[in-house]
Amino acid sequence: MRRKISGAVCLVVLAALSTTVMISPGMAEDPKEAILAAIDQGRDAFAAGRTQAAIDHLQKAIGLMQSEATKGLASALPAVPEGWKAREPLTNSGAWGSGEGAFQWNSASRTYTREADGVKVEITLSSSPQLVESQRAMLKMYEDPQMRKMLNQAGGQKIEIVKKDGWQGLSIIGEGSDATIAAFRGKTMLTITVGNGDAKILEKFWSAMKLSGLGGETEGE
Repeated sequence: MRRKISGAVCLVVLAALSTTVMISPGMAEDPKEAILAAIDQGRDAFAAGRTQAAIDHLQKAIGLMQSEATKGLASALPAVPEGWKAREPLTNSGAWGSGEGAFQWNSASRTYTREADGVKVEITLSSSPQLVESQRAMLKMYEDPQMRKMLNQAGGQKIEIVKKDGWQGLSIIGEGSDATIAAFRGKTMLTITVGNGDAKILEKFWSAMKLSGLGGETEGE
């Protein structure tokens, strides 16, 4: 006589097999390969007329790419200097717009606090078009040498051009206010803000940024 295996037993067996696969060494999938696989699956599904399945696969690919992009942004943030403290970087991603004009954005930020006096430094890297374009437009006027000269002569702030690893932007140091660097490369923006307006702290964190190779994408790439 055949014995029937209960559904509960089947679930236990399947769970055990699933757990074994998950913890087996060497099974971690390379992110790039996972992304390419999802894109291929989406292409195949679309070619077969399974539009929703194609969308699901491609959305998975986009999600994986955004995850890798935010990791890349976070890795550019400086290590915590001696005498300072900071939590792990905060990362976010999302979509902007719709249809052909849709744009995926990513950001990574971290706040550093000096233990001796509580001075804070806030650093953000972002590819959000709303933030990038609005800030780029606002700072564009400062790129004019005559405008910078006039503003610097007026007193109250010091404005200088800064460049690093293909990035370019402005350093704005105000008397009795924040010291800030806003720099751009491609579609990505960096802001560093020092709460007490200390120019030396601003330069310290700007120099510590690992920006080489980051933000190199331009329109059409």
